[in-house]
Amino acid sequence: MINATSYEKLFFVSHHAPGTEVDTIYPKICIGGIREANRKIFMVSSYICIDTTERCVYDFNPSNIGDTIFTQVLSPGLLSFVPHIIYSIDSVLIGSVYHKRLHLTDTTYTYFENWIEGVGSELGLIYASHSSFTDNSYDLICFSENDVHEYLNPAPGFGYCLEPLPPVACDTLVSGIPSPENFEILLYPNPAWDQMLMEIKNDKEASSYEITDVEGRLLLCNSLDKYSGNQKFRIDISQLPSGIYYLKVFADAKRSYTFKVVKSN
Repeated sequence: MINATSYEKLFFVSHHAPGTEVDTIYPKICIGGIREANRKIFMVSSYICIDTTERCVYDFNPSNIGDTIFTQVLSPGLLSFVPHIIYSIDSVLIGSVYHKRLHLTDTTYTYFENWIEGVGSELGLIYASHSSFTDNSYDLICFSENDVHEYLNPAPGFGYCLEPLPPVACDTLVSGIPSPENFEILLYPNPAWDQMLMEIKNDKEASSYEITDVEGRLLLCNSLDKYSGNQKFRIDISQLPSGIYYLKVFADAKRSYTFKVVKSN
C-alpha cells in the first residue's frame, strides 16, 4: 500500500558488465509499485523519483495513427505530461500471442520509441520516455513470464554505448522473434492518384485490406487483388476523394499492419 492505494511491488537487480572481469551483480532493490487502471499503467518509485507521487507512464487505450498520447516520466521533479505521437501501429509475438505495438515520436520528430502492450517500452519497463530527457541509454533485451523467456528484442539500440556491445541473448532464448518489419510490406506510390501497388514478402500471410478515413469511418474493404506474380497486389483508390487515409492489411486472425496513405488529384 502506498498513499492508501494498492500496488504490485517492483524489484530491480543491476548486473554490471556481464561476462567481463568486472562482472558484478548488485543486491535486489524494491524500486516501488505498479498498478493498472483503465488500460493505463501507473507507477510510484521513491527510489527513482525521490518522491511518492504516482505517475502515469503508459496509456494503452484504443488509438489510431496520428493520435497523441500523454504520459509522464519516472524522473525526479518531473510531473508534467509528455506528448507522444503515434506514427505507426503493428504487432509483435510474445510467447504464442501477438501484442499490439505502438511506434511513437515526440512533437519534433527527434526521439523515437516503441511500446508493446503487456510488456512496456523497448527502452525497458521503467524507462519509458527517458531518452527525451536524459543522455542515458536503455534497451529492453528480453521479456519473460513465470520464468519462461517469451521475447528477445532483435535490434536493441545501444544508443550511447561504446564497443564492444553486450550480446543480444537471454539465457535459453538465443534467437530473436522476427519483428513485423520482417513481413516487408512495400507500398507505392504514396501519395497516389488512382492505384497503389503493395509488395509483400510472403503473400500467403496476407488476405484482405480495409481503408478508413482519419475519423475511423470504413470506406473500402476488399480481398487483396494480385497484380503480378505472387508478391504484388493492386489497391484501387480511384473512388476516394483527395485526402489522408489509413490502410490496414490483414495478415491472419492475429495480425494486421496499418499505413497512412495520401490520395492526390
